[in-house]
Amino acid sequence: MSGTPAPQYAGLSLWLEQAGDLTPRAPLPGPTDVDVAIVGAGFTGLWSAYYLKKADPSLRIAVLERWIAGAGASGRNGGWCYGHLNGSVDGYAKNGSSRELALAMKKENYRTVDVIGETLAAEGIDAGFVKGGALNVARTFEQAKAMRAGVAEDHAKGFGEEFSRWLSAEELAERVQISGALGAKLEPYCARVQPAKLARGLAEVVERLGVTIYEGTEVTGIERGVVHTARGDVRCEHVVRGTEGYTLQIPTEGRRIQPLTSQIIATEPLPAEVFEELGGWEGREVWGDALNRNVYCQRTMDDRIAIGGRGGFQPRQKGMDEAEILDPRVHEMLRVALAEMLPAAKDATITHFWGGVWGATRDWAPIVGHEPERGVTWAGGYGDGVCASNFAARTMTDLILRRDSELVRYPWINHPSPEWPRDPLVRIGARAGDAAYGLADRVAARRGRSPRWTAAIDRITGLGAK
Repeated sequence: MSGTPAPQYAGLSLWLEQAGDLTPRAPLPGPTDVDVAIVGAGFTGLWSAYYLKKADPSLRIAVLERWIAGAGASGRNGGWCYGHLNGSVDGYAKNGSSRELALAMKKENYRTVDVIGETLAAEGIDAGFVKGGALNVARTFEQAKAMRAGVAEDHAKGFGEEFSRWLSAEELAERVQISGALGAKLEPYCARVQPAKLARGLAEVVERLGVTIYEGTEVTGIERGVVHTARGDVRCEHVVRGTEGYTLQIPTEGRRIQPLTSQIIATEPLPAEVFEELGGWEGREVWGDALNRNVYCQRTMDDRIAIGGRGGFQPRQKGMDEAEILDPRVHEMLRVALAEMLPAAKDATITHFWGGVWGATRDWAPIVGHEPERGVTWAGGYGDGVCASNFAARTMTDLILRRDSELVRYPWINHPSPEWPRDPLVRIGARAGDAAYGLADRVAARRGRSPRWTAAIDRITGLGAK
């Protein structure tokens, strides 16, 4: 491994700590020949292995992983299997596609929530999948007005109440009581999951199908027909790159995706009385607020509250230095947010604090990259990747196997998102944007409305608020 070695894997997140045996699989034994080499054993790589092997059991597939399966973002994220696909319809449609295809693509990602749920059930993966929906909570009148307008816009585009609807403060409180909430936008196509159990379970499934996973195997470069590793070259017909936020670690793979950090705290398991004070929260809905530096929250399988937040912080070591990822200021911000928004849990002991990196494109639009001249297909820049990675893997399977399907016509394929500038400019911009969003949120808290200049921050930094 390059950079700072990962600590004991169970210490990387609550999710990995709960995911069972984390003993690393054997590394690549030396030079190897396969049909498909998959770089990265996270959701993108593992779902790709699953669908490729299901489609053609004769394929020789090897997954190459620097650490262990699920040790990156797939085992550290907030556990939202979220049907909303980032990237705007207009942004996708303006690049030679149609609005109809862009809208159909968005609907396919919503449908993917059910695809994942059905697959987990069929394969016997217990990852705490509960389709309770996602709540985007408004706590100022301006936020409520904007969200209601957003619901109306969704409906006008053809996304009816099946996809989004407005909940009044009273309707929201019947699900979960969040202090100061004036209502919420409900998106039913979202499930709570334990992401490390999903990733680790999926790794076991693909192994049973005949896929080989090599862990402790660092990829150093990708060329036509070969993946270079520290343990020998893997010759192949096709490469699937599923490195997402870690893509910069491979010098041959460009700057389309940059790593940004996100951090999470989790409480001890809480008694039933706390959840009764919080309105029950029996649907296991996930929820987040509408600030620029927003938080995201879930009720876990073992009745903890896990709450995380993104900061737009781009680490110097590109996500390889674990100590650099954790920021005590974010820890304090999350602790304060928990006590403020869920006062019934304000005295709960915080037992876990962890973080990781996720991949962002410059225009916030996820991409499926298809480069037949290099023999490489890749995906990333999801923002919300638990769901979108499955959609991407199904798309890449059809591209690689040259199957004519609706999936291969969607406009995220080779979407021309611009490259990020070279370091340190991108880090400086990310930190400046993060500071500006924090100031905007403080202004909004005082005035009850967001300053207009947040749109200018989006344009300058390319970091558009989630």
